[in-house]
Amino acid sequence: MWLFSIVGCGEEIREAYEAEKATVLVSAEQPTDDGWGEDINLRIGYEQLNKLATTLIEDSLSGAKIEKSVLGQSLILRPNAEIRSLRLKDAPQKKAHVARFNLALGGELRWKTNSLNGTIPYSIELKGTLALPSDNQSIRVKINDVENIKVKLDGNLPLNITPLLKSWLKESLLNIPVMELYTLDNEIPILAMRVKTEATSINVELRSNVNHTIEMPQLSPLTTDWDICVSDKTLLGLIRREAFATGVVSNGVAVDPKSLQFNEDTFRLTVRLWKIEGFGGSWWRDYEAAGPVEYNDARGKIRLKATDVKEGKKSEGAGIADPIALLGEGFILSAIEENLTIALPQKSVFKIGDNRLIPTVKSIKSMPKYTQISGQIVLKEGLQKR
Repeated sequence: MWLFSIVGCGEEIREAYEAEKATVLVSAEQPTDDGWGEDINLRIGYEQLNKLATTLIEDSLSGAKIEKSVLGQSLILRPNAEIRSLRLKDAPQKKAHVARFNLALGGELRWKTNSLNGTIPYSIELKGTLALPSDNQSIRVKINDVENIKVKLDGNLPLNITPLLKSWLKESLLNIPVMELYTLDNEIPILAMRVKTEATSINVELRSNVNHTIEMPQLSPLTTDWDICVSDKTLLGLIRREAFATGVVSNGVAVDPKSLQFNEDTFRLTVRLWKIEGFGGSWWRDYEAAGPVEYNDARGKIRLKATDVKEGKKSEGAGIADPIALLGEGFILSAIEENLTIALPQKSVFKIGDNRLIPTVKSIKSMPKYTQISGQIVLKEGLQKR
C-alpha cells in the first residue's frame, strides 16, 4: 500500500510541475489597438541625446557653400557652423513619437561677391520637431519641421543674405536622412513598442509577450543618464520561461525561480527544485539563494554569484539537492543576467551613424512592482571624429 501512495504522490508532483510549465510558457496576445500598457520602460536622458544629435548636425552642416546670383552680383557664402546649444524637449500634450528641439549655432561667415569679400560673425536660433517613428523592432529619427529661424549678423554686408542663410539651414536640416536610432535584439519577445517624451528623457515603452496583466506604475523623473524599468512579473516570467525550457538539469531535478529581489550590491532569489525524474521518487523543495552583484565585468556584463543558501518549504519526503550547483548547471543566473538588460542592444543604447551611446550599469534596485537598472552613458564618436 505504501508503494502506491508514493507513486500517487509522485504523479501529483509531476502534474503540478507540468501545470506550472504550461502556465509560464503561454504567450500574451498581440495588442489590437494603441491602448496597451507597457511592462518594460527604457529611458535615455536628453543630456546624452543632445551630444549625439550635436555631432550629427555639425557633420551635416560642415563644409557648406551657398552660391547665389543677386541683382547681377555673384554671391558665395561659406558659413562655419558650430553648435552652441541643442536642447531636446518633450512633445506638446505628450504626443507619442514626436520630440521638440531648440537649436543655436554660429561662427564665422566668409562671403564673396564679384568685387568684395570679407568675414563676419553670425548666429542663428531656431525651433523644430523630430519624428520618432517605430515598429516592434526599431526606432528611427527624422527632423520633420524647422521654424522660427532668427539670424543675427555682427556686421554690414552690401547684400541682404538673411533669407539665404534661413533657406540654407532649413533645407540642410530637413535633408538629413532618416537615421536608425535604436534597434532591439531579434531574440527579445516584444509585441509592441512606442516612443514618448518626458521632461528629462525619451522613453521607449515596450510590451513583452509574457502573459500577465500587470502594467508599469508611474515612474519618477529620470535622475541618471539612463535606466530600464522592468515589471517584476515580466522579469520573473522571462526567467521562468528559460528555466522550464531547459527542464531537468541534473539528477532528475528541474529549477523553477519563484521570486527575485535586488538591493544594488546584492540579490536574493527564491527557487523551487522539482525532482521529477529518476530514482528516489518525485518531490519539491524551496531554497533562497543570495549573493553579490558584480557590475561591468571584463566583458561589460552584469554578474550574479550565489554564495548563501537557506532551506524553505518542501513537499513530503523531499530529498536534498545542491541549489548553488543546480543554479549554475541550469543557466538560471545567466538567464537573470541577460534579462536584466533585455531592452538594451548588444553594443549601444542609441546610435546615429558611427556615433554611439555606450551604457554602464551602476545600480540594480527592486522598487514596488518593478526592478530598476540604471547607470551612466559615454558618447563614443565614430572614426571620422578621431
